[in-house]
This record gives sequence, structure tokens and C-alpha cells, in this order.
Amino acid sequence: MVPDLTNRLLGGRYQLIQEIGGGGMGSVFRALDLHNNGQEVAVKILYAPTLLSRGNAQLDDLRRRFAEEIRVSTLLGQHPRIVKVLDHGQEGEHAYLVMEYLKGQDLGKLIREKGALPVRQAIRLALQACEGLHFAHTFRANVEGREIRGVIHRDIKPSNLFVERVFQDGQLTSQLKILDFGVAKTLADHTLSLGTQKGGGFIGTARYASPEQVRGKSLDARSDIYSLGVVLYEMLTGSMPFRLETDSLHSWIHAHCYENPLEINPETAPQPIPPAIVAVVMDCLKKNPDERPQTMQELAERLLQAYELTVANQLPPSQASTVLLPNTKAPSSASQPLRTPPAQVQEP
Repeated sequence: MVPDLTNRLLGGRYQLIQEIGGGGMGSVFRALDLHNNGQEVAVKILYAPTLLSRGNAQLDDLRRRFAEEIRVSTLLGQHPRIVKVLDHGQEGEHAYLVMEYLKGQDLGKLIREKGALPVRQAIRLALQACEGLHFAHTFRANVEGREIRGVIHRDIKPSNLFVERVFQDGQLTSQLKILDFGVAKTLADHTLSLGTQKGGGFIGTARYASPEQVRGKSLDARSDIYSLGVVLYEMLTGSMPFRLETDSLHSWIHAHCYENPLEINPETAPQPIPPAIVAVVMDCLKKNPDERPQTMQELAERLLQAYELTVANQLPPSQASTVLLPNTKAPSSASQPLRTPPAQVQEP
């Protein structure tokens, strides 16, 4: 059994208060940083003792993956769309990672509670995800003599996209943070490779994985684009792009590899979804990576242009110019942020 760590003090500093989530490598707790005026933080813990029965080799591999997750997450967390890593340490057999504490809910819970999200909210959140993933995919750094050149998330799904409700420019709006690079993999020839298995194999979440991922093929940024396309389909419709008789790994592998995604039917969709936006979503779900948007930068521009075109077509010509933004060309440098929608796209 997993030990109850509630009220445990880690590193003489972090007081665990309440378990708020879990996964294959451990659990996440809300905690207080006693060295920082009791500031709330999130602490992710690797449960080493529960894995001993699986053999030392696998335990060592999980520890290695967790250590490398800390390295990559610390570097990527400098971007505002990626959860910030504050500290890490070891408490007995428990390795832990300290992150900023986010107030809100993950996208999966939001969809379960509300169903399909309003189009403008869904597009805004998708663009923010593109922004964070664009940073990860184009990231460059050297760590202890090893090159990190581009990081693929490999597990984009609603539960790994956290939605905060914050005030911005006097309006209450949603801000998205990308969580859990624990199965990420870098694109460099000499890499920190998280989540790999000796001899290959699939690691991720089958419901949102790309065809090449479930086949154990080499991956690039277009795999995350497919996964984000599944998430965007779900945000807009409240349902998945495939209908399966059984919710099993085999069924999802078959669907992603061989079945065509369900077209979004205007008559049965829970809300009007502009055809231009539907076209972008369906392109993300192409089986062949060459037929998808090739970068998060391209995907963001296509989504934004589709939205702006839709809004412009719905307004009188005299008002359309107030919605369309100048300089619609995508940024040419990876260091430049992707554009997010204007105030008219923010949800009330």
C-alpha cells in the first residue's frame, strides 16, 4: 500500500497537507513552505517503497526518469504557460519535486462539469497550450555537458492542462498551465530521454496518443499536435473524436491508427462551431504527420486566423477592423511569444 504522508515534513521545510492528485510515479500534495511564510506549494512524490516488488532495475529506471523530469521541468518552468518548479530533494526513499501551487482545476474536470466549452474559451486555451508547447519544442540548453534541443511532452491530455482563473486587465479570464513533463523526450542526438523503455514500447495515455506514438515510432512535435487536436475536439464538442465499444488500450490503438475521426456535425454539435475552426481541428487528427500543422507556431496562427475570420464575418464591416489584429504573421523567432486572442476572445 502507498504510505499516508499527510502531515509529513519533507526536507525540514515542506509540510504536506492534503493529497490532490496522483499518477503512475506517485502522488501530488498541497503543502506549506515553512521557510517562506507558509506559502502554498504543490509537492510531487515518487513512491519508491511501493515499487520494490517490481525489481530494482525498474525502480532505478523510475528514479532516473524522475531525476531527469526535475532537470527538464526546472528549465521549462521559466515559461509562463508551463508549471514552475521551485525545488527538489530526497527524503529517505522518497524523491520529491516542489512546484508552484495552482488554484483552479484541470481541463479534464472542467469538461466533465461543463461539457463543451464556448468556442472563444476553447480557442483561447488552445492558443495558450500552443504557446507553452512551442517553447518546449524549440527549447535549447546544455545541462552537465549534454544538449537539450527540443522537448516533446508525449502526454498532452486534459488532466495535464490546468486552468487558472485570474484577473487580467480588470477582467476575470482563464490562464492555462501545462503540467507533467514526466514522460517527455528531447529531440537532440545527445539527450535527456524521459519515459523511454529499453527495447521501445508505448508510454503515454492511449486516448490522446498519436498513431506514431502508439506504434512506438520516433516522435517529433507533430505528435503533440495530434494530441492537442484530440483535446481541442473534446473542448469544442464535449466528446471524443472516436466511438469505441470498449475503453481499452487495444481499441484506442486501433482507432488512432486505422479509424477516421468523427466529423463534427453542425446538427448534433452542442454549439455552433465555425467550419474554419473545424477544418484546423480535423487537420490535427490526420494519421500522416506530414498532413498536420507542422509546428505549434503554425497551428496557433491557423486557429487564430480561423477565429478572427469567423468573428469578422459575424460583424458589420465597420466593426470588423476592431477585432482583427495587425501583424498576423507568426513570430519568426522561437524566443518570441505566440499571439493570444485579443480581449474580444476572452470569456466573460
